[in-house]
Amino acid sequence: MESVSGVDGNRAISLFSNEWFANLKADLKKLEEMELRTEGKKTLSNGLKVALSYNKFLATAALDNVIITPKMNLTNTGRTIFLSSSPTSLAFLLITILLLVPVLTATTVFAQEIPPIISGVGGGSLGLPSAITYSGVPTTTTAAPALPPPSSSHAPTSTEESPLRVAFVKPSFTYAAYSLDGFYTFYDKYSDETDETTNVTTDLNMLTVEVPDETYIYYKDDPSDPPTVPVQQEYYDTLRGLVEQRSSSSQNETVSTEDDEGGGNGDDLPPIQIADITDKEVHEGKIFDSAGNNSYNVLFLFHQEYVTQEEYDNLKKFVVQNGGTIVFNTANAFTVEVKYDSADNTVTLVRGHTWAYDGSSCAWRAYPRERWINETQQWVGSNFMLDPQSDDVTFSNNPFNYEHSEEQFVTNPNATIIHDFEVEEDTTNELGDERVEQYFPDLETVVATYEMISGKGKVINLGIFGHTLDDNEAFLEFYDEEILPRALG
Repeated sequence: MESVSGVDGNRAISLFSNEWFANLKADLKKLEEMELRTEGKKTLSNGLKVALSYNKFLATAALDNVIITPKMNLTNTGRTIFLSSSPTSLAFLLITILLLVPVLTATTVFAQEIPPIISGVGGGSLGLPSAITYSGVPTTTTAAPALPPPSSSHAPTSTEESPLRVAFVKPSFTYAAYSLDGFYTFYDKYSDETDETTNVTTDLNMLTVEVPDETYIYYKDDPSDPPTVPVQQEYYDTLRGLVEQRSSSSQNETVSTEDDEGGGNGDDLPPIQIADITDKEVHEGKIFDSAGNNSYNVLFLFHQEYVTQEEYDNLKKFVVQNGGTIVFNTANAFTVEVKYDSADNTVTLVRGHTWAYDGSSCAWRAYPRERWINETQQWVGSNFMLDPQSDDVTFSNNPFNYEHSEEQFVTNPNATIIHDFEVEEDTTNELGDERVEQYFPDLETVVATYEMISGKGKVINLGIFGHTLDDNEAFLEFYDEEILPRALG
């Protein structure tokens, strides 16, 4: 390529000549020497070194018919290079300009991020032009944020998230109520008492029972039988296993901070920490930290039919005030209030299941059967369907072949139905006059799995006696694909 005369008295050199390469080599050597003084700052890549070398040129083009006279000025020595307007040079120029526009922009921003390398050069080998203009296009300058100071400790990146904390809550108070010689032994013995019964003073010892740890003797078992694990424990373990699989997957895959529509598909999860607690911990407020904030993101409840007032209030606070999520994995929750004595580790009947007890001398018939019927409707979204298990209730939308046992029916219009089981039997009369006339008049009976925003949080309710499906593959697939993504985010 031929060289032409320079301007301002500077000697012209040919592009890519031996002299040009020698100058470039000298510039890169100076660059390497400056990198050694960066003291741990971000090291320039080889590609960026070349980009910075090219950034020493200020390219302008003047188009006048077919004549092009681009000028490249080497700022450190005042060397000036002119390209001839031959076809080969013209093609090279156009390609170079197109390639340099993004490179120059990127290196300008990068230079702002590494002031120890760039600042103070003042027209030296790495002096960067403050503006580059092509054919009159105005230049805009974007300030880049300063890099944080170096730290010897690991700082979480944007792709790292805090663990998702979940707790499975064993219904220990309900297990106590179903123990041998406990509440249900009393219920059966006095089942013939009429609604007007106001004074039962015998067998009251049955209304205070010890809370079991792991095993107990069911009230229908023979007293000589050894204690056994509650029948719902297998269901508990199965659902816990599904969450554990999600936890393992989330730790082995790349974490995404974006949620999929409809609650996400469950594959984009942070690591999951799983805890096992009981009604006692919830009663004592151990689902909160010392500041009253939730210690968990999600609680999985089971047959919490019997709870204390403190437990009920804490669970409501967990969702409504603090924004947590509760998954109700089985029907018939919050039906009866009990009182817990931590010193004796016992629960005593207070009210519900058509009975009330003063705690010492007298029990009597009391309604409604469901202790917090109105309050539960408001924040949980459904209530217990008072329909005997012996009744022939069927479901027309029943992919799990679920058989009627104990169910919830949706009583809050804010609930979003996930799956409607489409109960077929007209259960109006069997649900009882108290439901029809006092609490939910003219309400269609809908047995469904649903979710509902409740205050700052959310509830998800299966609506059925889920533990009867603990080995049903279709149900477990439904739970894994529909319930867990909504619960875990």
